[in-house]
Amino acid sequence: MNDSSFFKNNKKQLWTNNLTLIKLMGITPVLAITTTLCSALALGLATLLILISSNVLISVLRKNLTEKTQIPFTILVVATLVSITDLLMQAFAYELSSSIGIFVPLIATNGIVWDRVREIAYHKTVAHAAYDGLVCGTAFLIVLSVVGVSRELLGAGTIFKNMHLIFGPAAKNWVVHPFSENFEVLIFNFPCGAFFILAALLAVKNTIDLYSHEHTK
Repeated sequence: MNDSSFFKNNKKQLWTNNLTLIKLMGITPVLAITTTLCSALALGLATLLILISSNVLISVLRKNLTEKTQIPFTILVVATLVSITDLLMQAFAYELSSSIGIFVPLIATNGIVWDRVREIAYHKTVAHAAYDGLVCGTAFLIVLSVVGVSRELLGAGTIFKNMHLIFGPAAKNWVVHPFSENFEVLIFNFPCGAFFILAALLAVKNTIDLYSHEHTK
């Protein structure tokens, strides 16, 4: 596959072949941490950074590894990058880190990270690996954000709550209340509510894909 074909096909990871919406990879944080757009963005950005970093680092060093050392080396790289990210968040954004909790360390077990390392990082150039990490990380970030903003809107009646944890004090005024101050549908504050949102997102995707397929025949 030439470069242009790779980059063109890889873009499909954003929607058509989105790993979270097709293979349901990484759904644990999607269901557990997306109570607000802020927490969804924070975890999504951390995952994006780790995806790019792990893909690039392993692609750079892959020729020096044997088949027997690939798995332990991958574990070491991913765990190290996750630990560094977690420590940096605790040092410079402690309140944000506390709001996400255990889910930053759990990025080390995210199926998307391991899938991209196995499929791309060990077989492609550094540029390909970096681009793949960017696209797949962005795709995961989009799903997290859509579920997060939907749950925040329905569960708390707000949008952009706590965004100052990411963007600084000025973002405290970003909070929007589209409904009444006391509006909330409590079920969306729990993981079961996230299942409803994710199911709706899957239904929308499948409907759009089916419609597109029928009109391209």
